[in-house]
Amino acid sequence: MKSLLAKMSMRRFVGLYLGEHEVAVSEVAVTPLGPVEIASRTEPCPQNDLLNVIERMLQSLQGRKQRRLQVAIGLPNSRVFFGTRPLRSGADASPEAVMQKLLCSPNVTTDDLTIDMVKSSINKSPVATVTACRKKYMAAILAVLQRCGAQACRTEPAPCALVRAAARQYRPPRRAKTLLRIFLGASEGVAVLTVDGLPMAWRCFALPSFSEGMSVLSAARTLMSQSRYYETETPLEYAIVHGRADLHDRLQKEGLSSEIGTRTIWREGPAPTPETMALGLALGCVDQTDAGFDLSRLMKPKASLRDIFPWGELACECVLIVLMGLCLLHRNEQVRRACTAAQMRCDGNKILASADVAKLEAEKKSLTKKLESLHQFLDSRLIWTDYVHDAMQRFPPSIQLMTLRGDSALQIPGPGKRTLQLGASVNLLPRGAVPPAVFQIVAALRNDPLMKQNFSKIELGNIGQTGTTPDGHVRAGFFISCQSTK
Repeated sequence: MKSLLAKMSMRRFVGLYLGEHEVAVSEVAVTPLGPVEIASRTEPCPQNDLLNVIERMLQSLQGRKQRRLQVAIGLPNSRVFFGTRPLRSGADASPEAVMQKLLCSPNVTTDDLTIDMVKSSINKSPVATVTACRKKYMAAILAVLQRCGAQACRTEPAPCALVRAAARQYRPPRRAKTLLRIFLGASEGVAVLTVDGLPMAWRCFALPSFSEGMSVLSAARTLMSQSRYYETETPLEYAIVHGRADLHDRLQKEGLSSEIGTRTIWREGPAPTPETMALGLALGCVDQTDAGFDLSRLMKPKASLRDIFPWGELACECVLIVLMGLCLLHRNEQVRRACTAAQMRCDGNKILASADVAKLEAEKKSLTKKLESLHQFLDSRLIWTDYVHDAMQRFPPSIQLMTLRGDSALQIPGPGKRTLQLGASVNLLPRGAVPPAVFQIVAALRNDPLMKQNFSKIELGNIGQTGTTPDGHVRAGFFISCQSTK
């Protein structure tokens, strides 16, 4: 079903990952059931032939499509600078100023860099996460996209896309704020420290054979110490290990979870491959409401109205309006036919044809008033037989129900005041004590749902002796009074 909807989708996005030695693209179609990857491709890329490879791969995706490709670009670690810094009150919070402080060098100028910054909060303290790359490098890539008729949606570091793809495949634990995601590949891995889904720091590391645990632990401890350096230290809640399922058992036996010092979750994927990063980039175009980076924000040309207009949403709304109009038209035709049939029956009735309309209206009003009076009487009527049967079931064999009297004042509109009196007799215990069954009856009547509907006050009257039985027991009589407060 998803594949069929993907072929019909009008919204498609492309993720373009620029690696050190390869270029990967992933095309994703947006469907009502979620995004679906419809194409994926990876090609080796020499260092001096990057722009030609990008142009060739984008042209193969463009094909005969009339709309411009929406492309998200992912830059490798060697091409970007990334850092997190706390924001001081009163200090300059512009991206250039924060970047200059992170570089820790007054001789390095930010004019040659394209910078983007995302502000967030850690433990109620404001922080800024900054990323940057060379303007010359970014301008060359954007020029290739423009020649291919493509539009740059977003440009971000590749680890951000890797975290997005992992979160899409496996949801993070509920209410988890600080996570350490460790991605294991064939010969290298990536560790990313995230807070509320936003990467704060990452580290790439090699995975030598039979020493993978030490490499992972070293990267994890480096990130945790780096967070203290940036003054963004926060308790680590979970560590999630992605990829290399063949290493999970061995890393658990080596005590990786206890060495990291937090709960560890093991996942089969995704691995830090170019295809995964390209898919994460394309998914970032589908949902652009998240706080993400865009290094091409100030360098890319403004999108035209034709590109940003929601054609898909407009088509869906038009279809819904047409369907609603057809349903209303069908219902209107049914009502018209019923009205015509009723009118024909009225015209064929001799009594209605010869009767005076004014007299019929007067008779209708008279019958309506009588019907309303009858409904008001029935609404205020109380069915005493239900209460008699219900009350008799509450009395045990040792207590005899002698009298039952019910009064209900007729008041229109609405019911009037109602009373119900129950008289009974019981044998007293030695020394004139009242049996507990009497009080149990009163408690049962107070909790009875039927009695609660019309009687809100149920009380036990005075108990008086009425004589003795042939076997010598003292007989006493009592009353239970039930009243409504209305």
